[in-house]
Amino acid sequence: MYTSVTGMALHGLDGLSISVEADVQTGLPCVDIVGLPASSIREAKERVRSAIVNSGFEWPRRHMIISLRPADLRKDGTGLDLPIAIAILVASEQLIPVSSDTVILGELSLDGQVRSFTGAWGVARSAVHVGAQKVIVPDTVDVTTMTKVEQQHMYTVNSLIEAISVIKGQVDTRHRYKRPPEIVHDELVHTSLDDIAGLHFAKRALALAALGYHHILFIGPPGAGKSMLAKRFPSLLPPLNLEQAMTVQQIYSIAGFDRHQSTLPPFRAPHTTTSVQGLLGGGNPIHPGEITLAHHGVLFLDEIPEFSRSAIDGLRQPIEEGVIHLRKGIHSFDFPAQFQLIAAMNPCPCGYLGSHHHECTCQTNEIRRYRTRISGPILDRIDLVVWVDSPEAKDLLTDLNQGTDSASLIIKRIQTAYSFRFDRQRQQKKRGIHKELSITTEAAKLLEDSTQSMQLSARSLIKIMHVARTIADYELSDEVCTVHMAEAMQYRPS
Repeated sequence: MYTSVTGMALHGLDGLSISVEADVQTGLPCVDIVGLPASSIREAKERVRSAIVNSGFEWPRRHMIISLRPADLRKDGTGLDLPIAIAILVASEQLIPVSSDTVILGELSLDGQVRSFTGAWGVARSAVHVGAQKVIVPDTVDVTTMTKVEQQHMYTVNSLIEAISVIKGQVDTRHRYKRPPEIVHDELVHTSLDDIAGLHFAKRALALAALGYHHILFIGPPGAGKSMLAKRFPSLLPPLNLEQAMTVQQIYSIAGFDRHQSTLPPFRAPHTTTSVQGLLGGGNPIHPGEITLAHHGVLFLDEIPEFSRSAIDGLRQPIEEGVIHLRKGIHSFDFPAQFQLIAAMNPCPCGYLGSHHHECTCQTNEIRRYRTRISGPILDRIDLVVWVDSPEAKDLLTDLNQGTDSASLIIKRIQTAYSFRFDRQRQQKKRGIHKELSITTEAAKLLEDSTQSMQLSARSLIKIMHVARTIADYELSDEVCTVHMAEAMQYRPS
């Protein structure tokens, strides 16, 4: 007998509908799985055999063919175990046919228990979005973090027997979880700027980056506080909304990481030995890279010159577009990569060029080679370049005693600037003004005079104007004045 059951497999960040076809024929007992299955799926027949027998059903002693459509796409993962088992039971006439709008997901253990698999949460949501009316998923998948509409289609099961009961309509497991589907508001786990004394200029740059979504590069000697500043940056960012949090959770589910849905922006800090595929994504099977894991959050590249040149240059297109386009064979994948880049580096190989506390021992050609590890196009895409030097001891003691530049005050000022910018844009819209940048004549003249002397590219010119607008909003100014433009220009790389 022939039958077809619908499952799903990973395809980039989404699930791809897979028709699991089974045909039981007369012939020597064997199981052939076709349709470009990976080794994890070819091994499924052994897990499925034990699960069916240990669940009290009969294993057909005939020739069985399992076909996975579309046949030209390689399938990987263990989420097709359960639909393969159901297809065999239907084809051997031990179970009623399954409706075409039912999607079945799950890995099987040898005793017939249904287990979760990598990407199960995201794949289950994708099933609803492609029109599935009933989605059978392992009960270890936290469906309470899905929307109420998606939950209505989720039937959680813990065994092959229970999955069969759901298919027959004997039980309804949609309301097994009683917790309401709301976002988890975690306590702020990122340390705050209160831990850092001094470095007022760098803190201001962080506040501007948080307000204007600017990329920033810290340059300074070892121990000056560059990494400390970067790790505290997420505490200045607004919390994720529900849609953003669910997108991030789906990315982490596909990547095989456990991240409970929260309002915290993701923070990724890959090591300098990270490969191109590890940073940008790719591999076999294709997987998201660090830039996708940092979606709606922060990507921190400490000691950025130590990363491979090809990996850093690969950031050009994602920084501009907020997405990375990957291709594998005839298939293309678009992974989201809307992140804020925070980078840090030493000014020279020894690290002490320009330091007031140590003398640099590097030769001129060594410094030149070190700095050319970061290409001009990448530097051109960075909005704020900030020098960070170790503060004097007396300044540290003063800040520790007086508690200036507290994180709460900086966050409150950023929030005030958000409100000011929203009101300014609303008023401009009412007056029919569609230009974002309101600049004084003096500020425009300063920018024009500096364009030639600083040899600014068109991209640099636009970035300076955007940073100047952010500074004006931070200072609650309707117009970009000369002082705002001058400060924006000093953040450009020399």
